[in-house]
Amino acid sequence: QGPCRMLWRTLQIYWNGGFAVTFSDIQGGWSGPGNINANPAFADSGANDYHLTYGSACRDGGDNSILPPDLLVDFEGDPRIANNTVDMGADEFHPHLYYLGSAVPGGSVTVKVIGERFVSPVTLGLGRAVRDTPLSTPYGLLYLAMPLLQQWDLGQIPANGVLAVNGTVPTSWQRGEEHPFQALVGPQAPGSQLTNLMTMIVE
Repeated sequence: QGPCRMLWRTLQIYWNGGFAVTFSDIQGGWSGPGNINANPAFADSGANDYHLTYGSACRDGGDNSILPPDLLVDFEGDPRIANNTVDMGADEFHPHLYYLGSAVPGGSVTVKVIGERFVSPVTLGLGRAVRDTPLSTPYGLLYLAMPLLQQWDLGQIPANGVLAVNGTVPTSWQRGEEHPFQALVGPQAPGSQLTNLMTMIVE
């Protein structure tokens, strides 16, 4: 199950009889069970953001039977099977919080939240500290210590499953500081999910 991010550019596979390519997205096509030839619909490949969007053909396109039993998370630590069928490639489409840009004081960053489309609200929290042990909640693990320093309503997850919000790093933040964030995707109700812990390190 080859990394989906590699397969929208020219891919050369040298066949030596020792392996077969299956359940992969290969530009130009390749014979084999489950293989497809489709735009993987990354979040923003121009910015090296290779997270899958909601409509990606790689989403739910893998084969659970060939997933190694010790590989239960993706490259970011998200659960490896998030919607009954594993995704193609290194990324699993699952609620996830991250940012792009340089976190310099006064600089611009783009905070992104992946989640099921049209879910709202998406609440971003800035913590005072990180818990020594995450707290189990009905929405998943809570990493931030309470009370929060600040929180924002980021709005609704759009149709592509990737909410992007531009922001400015406070000028009062100093180089080397670490600021922990976490988001709740959905209201405080059954079915909503907490994202991963995101630590913004001031550069």
